[in-house]
Amino acid sequence: MEKFEKFERLLLERSYGELTEDEKQLVKLFVESETEYESLRKTNQQLSNYFSEKTNLWPSPKVWTAIKSDLAMAKKSASRSYWLSTPMPAYATLTLLLAVGVLCWYGGSNFNSLKEAESQIVTRIDTVYIASKPDTVVRERIVYLKASPSPAIIQVSTNQPLAVPATKGINMKEKEELERLLVSGSR
Repeated sequence: MEKFEKFERLLLERSYGELTEDEKQLVKLFVESETEYESLRKTNQQLSNYFSEKTNLWPSPKVWTAIKSDLAMAKKSASRSYWLSTPMPAYATLTLLLAVGVLCWYGGSNFNSLKEAESQIVTRIDTVYIASKPDTVVRERIVYLKASPSPAIIQVSTNQPLAVPATKGINMKEKEELERLLVSGSR
């Protein structure tokens, strides 16, 4: 590090022809030739001249008024959002959130109170008449009797099977009527 600082000082103070043999050996560590040393020295002088000159830069009047108006707008918007951008301690934020939560819970619990629900109940009595079919079914059937009376005693032989007359079953319409009768009777 010490050698590099000495090399930089030599660049500022002397040209390559003014260097001693020891200084030339030091310069050879960082640069390969005399032309490279001289170009570095020239570049260093130009940079120092460029940065030593003061250049005054002034914007045009239009740009200057636009910058001023932007700053004025920024101040107005900053004053409007002061409460949103102001830093607040964590305990204050938690306290505020807790207070808002309790108020919302209390307000919500009073909103659905029983007192309001009782006052809103309106009783209304309606009479509904249900028309149902009668439970009694009357069927008229004509029964024909034979003119000669049947004998009181019938002799049945044990050798032959007893012939049972086939009974007539009920049809679907009669079955539906009987089911309706059973259902209407259970009401």
